[in-house]
Amino acid sequence: LALAAGHSRDAWAHAALAAALVRAGRLEDAEALVGDAKGVGARLGVEFWTALVDGAARARGPAAAASVVARMRDQEGVSPNAVTFNALLRAHCAPPPRVEDGEGGADGAPSRPTKSALAGVLATLASMGASGVRPGVDTYNTLMAGALARGAPSAVPRLFRAARAAGCAPDVLSWTTLIAALARLGRPDDAVAA
Repeated sequence: LALAAGHSRDAWAHAALAAALVRAGRLEDAEALVGDAKGVGARLGVEFWTALVDGAARARGPAAAASVVARMRDQEGVSPNAVTFNALLRAHCAPPPRVEDGEGGADGAPSRPTKSALAGVLATLASMGASGVRPGVDTYNTLMAGALARGAPSAVPRLFRAARAAGCAPDVLSWTTLIAALARLGRPDDAVAA
């Protein structure tokens, strides 16, 4: 897949097309844009690579997304930003796909966080810190939503407090996730004290 002749074939055009292809579930086509960009001398930036990280996370899981981050940093010389790391964190925080016929959990409850998912989150946060990228409210929202989706609502209030301690002002998603977690814990009134 290549951008048509006569159209802008710069890094921004490649990034926009990659993001659109990823949203359409066409990760392979987005990956093919690397060759097109190199063919026209366009240096792909963090926006392009973040789209590929997001696509790899959605289609292939956290290990594939981490491989894209390693490639962008080590082979392409592009530093990941907070949005890149958040896409990788979403991959680690996402519940595993549900399998028909009860294999995902006999009672239909969300799956619990696994040691590998937690290790992936911790490794991503460490890499984020080593890269000089500070977690923002979106990072904490990703972690809180992941904890809630993975059936660990008791982690959400701790993450909420950690975000505030780190200087991140909660937004509507932060509050909504906190309230949902406290409701699941049978403590919705505790949201007032947060």
